[in-house]
Amino acid sequence: MATICTDSESLDKYGEILIKNGITSEIKEIQTILPDLVGDHFSSRCECLSVYFKDSTLTPLELFVKKTVTNYGYALLLNDMELFQTEKEFFNTVVIAMKELMKQKNGLDLESSLPKCYYADKELVVMENLVKNGYFVLDKTNGHTFEQSRIALRSLAKLHGISYVLVNQLGEEAFLEKYPFLREARMWSPKGAPVNAPYLQSIIDATIKILQKHPTTGSDKMLEQVLQYEKDAFFKLSRYFNLKNPSCAKVICHGDLWNPNLLFKGSDKTKELEECVIIDFQTVHLGSPASDLVRYLFLAVDVTVRRHDWKTLLEVYYEYFKETVEKLEGVTKFSLKDLINDFVENVEPGYYFGLFSAFETSGGEGVPDIENIEGDVMDTLTSTFHKAIEDTLKEKGNDYSVILVEAFHEFQKLSDQRN
Repeated sequence: MATICTDSESLDKYGEILIKNGITSEIKEIQTILPDLVGDHFSSRCECLSVYFKDSTLTPLELFVKKTVTNYGYALLLNDMELFQTEKEFFNTVVIAMKELMKQKNGLDLESSLPKCYYADKELVVMENLVKNGYFVLDKTNGHTFEQSRIALRSLAKLHGISYVLVNQLGEEAFLEKYPFLREARMWSPKGAPVNAPYLQSIIDATIKILQKHPTTGSDKMLEQVLQYEKDAFFKLSRYFNLKNPSCAKVICHGDLWNPNLLFKGSDKTKELEECVIIDFQTVHLGSPASDLVRYLFLAVDVTVRRHDWKTLLEVYYEYFKETVEKLEGVTKFSLKDLINDFVENVEPGYYFGLFSAFETSGGEGVPDIENIEGDVMDTLTSTFHKAIEDTLKEKGNDYSVILVEAFHEFQKLSDQRN
């Protein structure tokens, strides 16, 4: 059910935002609908706005708005991570610089990979509503097919490639002096620990419990490996995000690349998927492109596709990356082999977060609305996850044990390829 807003303060605020974007028509009213994103968006309140103009001949403007959460304790944790501040700086500074670079080089269309942002500050981000333009999130219970992955990697390679040229123009240190908010991978920093450590530890705890209660062939070796993360898993794995000398030169990494942050669109004629836009830039940072690739392949791509085609997908990404850099008259100074080396060197955190996929169909259900949680939000979210795992264990613990051991064997094979 939509709510209609006609109060002068709200109309004036959005009117000012639109004027700054060249839209001068006077607003008549704003209709608001709350999207069903429970279980996908944990760091913001989201609204879909339809802006109607007094000039009835104009098509309503469809917007997607993110606001800071109102749950006080949780808001303090998120505020420490500076998520909205990061997204504000990204759209208000870096994206502008990237667009200017493309204009100079007669290069690429950035909007085909990123949403149009009308406004961003430390409490509010206003973007185009891509869903109204035919974009949608794929079913997260099914991993991306090879073709879907190719489309997503094309958009990621464009984002990485443009930022790579920008970094090389200034030099890494000068780039970070100009954009200091990109120095830190906040999801893996001490600031991110209160929010992200409980999720990771929940995965570790559930894995240990399954392997202990339902041993199967090879589970003893996996259990031995996982037990090293029985305590402080987040801080032990965060070392992978402090690499000062990756094989690949650094790019702007998205930092949280998984299914809910990728919107796809099909062809108007064939309906086959042909476009992908990346959203939610609250965790961007400078780092190896392998950081995003590891997270995407382990959290979004179909397990069978990843295990059979991971090198091919990295090659697909690399070719799109080189193509982007060449269009901007740049030179890619690292090889496909360098990219593969970085990927296998940094695969461990992706592997552990990827174990969440084994629990996703049950663990993603029953997640409460953060705004309505009373008490400690993180305790409530992690206890919800633990309960879902307990319920599932009663039904098919042996099945999960086999799935986890298969994931461990995959991790071992990848680790064996390290230099």
